[in-house]
Amino acid sequence: MKAATSCLKVVILGAPQVGKSAVTVRFLTKRFIGEYSSGTDCTYQTMFRHDDATLAVEIVDTASDSGTDRFRDMQADALVIVYSITDRRSLKQARELMDCLLTGASMHVPVLLLGNKADLQHHRQVSRHDVRLLTHQYPCRHCEISVAESCSAVDKPMQDLFREGLENRRLKMGQVKRRRSLFENVSRRLGNVFRRKSLEEQLPKKKPPRKIENINRRSL
Repeated sequence: MKAATSCLKVVILGAPQVGKSAVTVRFLTKRFIGEYSSGTDCTYQTMFRHDDATLAVEIVDTASDSGTDRFRDMQADALVIVYSITDRRSLKQARELMDCLLTGASMHVPVLLLGNKADLQHHRQVSRHDVRLLTHQYPCRHCEISVAESCSAVDKPMQDLFREGLENRRLKMGQVKRRRSLFENVSRRLGNVFRRKSLEEQLPKKKPPRKIENINRRSL
């Protein structure tokens, strides 16, 4: 098996009480813990196998007690934005996060929009129509799950996101290499031009040939 490559960073975002920590712990440990209380971001490390290689993954479970502005300059290879189907305000905050992070050229990364608490359909407040509108505005993976009922429901979308994040990072690295190669080619050509000019300045200048006029003399 190939050695581990550089770490893939995945950030989990969402409104309070939507189950971000439950999603993270369920994925990492297969266990479900219903209640969490944390005012700080928690970072976890795991390993992911892809294409016969082992990839280190860093998962950041963010605290929900601050606004979206602190995430504006966030560096990530992939995002998980969690909402609860029982709380329409959580979908509103998911939209705000997408507006903040995915508008313009600020960040182009794969996104998993994850609707949690699908086992509580009788308490549903988030309409499927509103979710479809959001996924059309910001193309992303989307699924609704119940973290409380199944760990397999969490595994597949998370692993699919890891693969997409890895491919996206490889694509970016390829673009950087192509830009670097183009820059190096241009620099090399410019360097050759200036080198030639410098050599021409150092060489002794040749005197222009003297013009000899033909004079026809008349004999006396």
